[in-house]
Amino acid sequence: MITFSAPKQTEQLYEKLLMEAPCAICAARMDGNHPVLFVNRAFFDLFGDIPEEELRSAGLIGALRIAAPKDAELAAREAELVASGDMPAVAVEIRRRGRDGLQYWTMIHMRRVACQEDILLCSFEDITARRKAEEQMDIKTREFQIAAQDNGKTVFRYDIAKKTAYLSKEAAEEYGKEEIRDLPEHVLQNGFLKNESRDAFQKLVRTISGGAQPSGCAVLQMNLKKRKAGYDWYRICYYTIFDRDGAPSQIIVSLRNVTEKYERELAYKKWEQTYASIPQNKMLYLEFDLTRNCFEHSKGGLAGPLPDLADPTMEAVLGNFINEWVYPADRAKLANHTSRARLLRAYFRNSQISDMEYRNRREDGSYGWVRVSIQMLPDPYSSNIRAFLLFQDIDSSKQEELSLQDRLRSDPLTGVLNRKAFIEAAEQICPNMKEGSICAFVMIDVDNFKQVNDRFGHAYGDRVLMRIADTLRSSVRSSDLVARMGGDEFLLLLQDVVDKDALIAKLTYLREQIYQRVSSDIVISCSFGTACCPADGKTFDKLYFKSDLALYTAKEDGRNRVCIYNHGLRPKEYLRDAEEI
Repeated sequence: MITFSAPKQTEQLYEKLLMEAPCAICAARMDGNHPVLFVNRAFFDLFGDIPEEELRSAGLIGALRIAAPKDAELAAREAELVASGDMPAVAVEIRRRGRDGLQYWTMIHMRRVACQEDILLCSFEDITARRKAEEQMDIKTREFQIAAQDNGKTVFRYDIAKKTAYLSKEAAEEYGKEEIRDLPEHVLQNGFLKNESRDAFQKLVRTISGGAQPSGCAVLQMNLKKRKAGYDWYRICYYTIFDRDGAPSQIIVSLRNVTEKYERELAYKKWEQTYASIPQNKMLYLEFDLTRNCFEHSKGGLAGPLPDLADPTMEAVLGNFINEWVYPADRAKLANHTSRARLLRAYFRNSQISDMEYRNRREDGSYGWVRVSIQMLPDPYSSNIRAFLLFQDIDSSKQEELSLQDRLRSDPLTGVLNRKAFIEAAEQICPNMKEGSICAFVMIDVDNFKQVNDRFGHAYGDRVLMRIADTLRSSVRSSDLVARMGGDEFLLLLQDVVDKDALIAKLTYLREQIYQRVSSDIVISCSFGTACCPADGKTFDKLYFKSDLALYTAKEDGRNRVCIYNHGLRPKEYLRDAEEI
């Protein structure tokens, strides 16, 4: 038996405890194949009687040879991560063959332990029962999910290796059987299929057994109950459960009577009427076979003619259209919205695809707004799924909508943001800033604006406010916010400020740009009060309050000043106003 040399009584006690521990334990050196220093009795119970010399020479890595090859490689890689210090501890699951030839699951916990020399300490736990329970739970969960999502469908599990179908409780009561052995032959030999669907059924069986397509559907004509004459159309959907090696193991199958040919035909006609009522130069209609991944045909003159492609897949046709006609900033969004994979997922989940609006290039190079609507229907006469994409010119109504939105968000005099729009934007930006970034919340007040109005009139005062707004808007970045809060008060939200010096320089520049002498005794100037986010707060109310304190200080110091908030600010005018309140 391999053991530590333990001169001390305490060490002997520890060794005895480890030797009698109920789980398998192994200690190994960090080098090479991890030569084994110690194993307890439970280790041999788990792995068999491995000779002592073999443990020393082959090491822990060699002892793991009883694991499945891929699992043994994984365990060796994980051991190296611990040995190299990249990970303090790891846990890995492996499969191994028992003495009875059956497969068992083992969980290995590995940890680096500092002793006289660093040691790789491992414990081994048999988790076979848990894994089997998990696999059964996964199958039951899949059955439940499909049954819950597909109300009204018959659901059963098909074991590929045994070629046996295991019916759910409800299905067993309906069909009088709990399981059906050799299901494919049973269906073919007992008249469940109409002759025209036999080839499609056999192809479906081959597809499922091969595992190349983990999920899919087919529509077949069948008579399942044999209690009535004739055949109904059934949609058969399947989902594959793979084993650890990636091979298809179990199939969850659902069947639903979809004899709705006339309803589908009506749906087709309704869709055709929708695009037929739109002027040809205001629409584009594209039809695809999703199942075969191919382009069918197009109508309309919203875009130029589609090129002839050698392989007109859905991806190729839409990719060419998007790159040629769609506004660059909208391309990725439209490509995702119309992707074949997304549409198929939505179809099999019975999910609705919402409309999308984007900007489309016109023949003259300008861009106009277009809405794309997507309809997916199963072909009434085959199992193929068809997708219909309708692109409709909505530029006139969209421009009216955008104009209304701008009017609702803008100050009517200056065109910058109004108070409500600024507050909404600031409340979105300030709490969600990137770590380490700084925003400046700047309050601006026109000095002695009443004198300007009294001397030159309100129309002149309005022009002053418009000039100040234009100066602010043209001097900040597109990501910054400019707003008029009312009267002669403006607000800025400057994002990604470098530091305090850069902020002061920017505000000083703005102050100098606004400054203008309009008579011998009157000048146009502004005072600036600033608070910083997140240091001075992350909400509009906190930042407004502190920038207001700084603004009072700037005015108290002689106006036409820039003041940045600090905790010591207590302007007399502000305190007097607060006392009066």
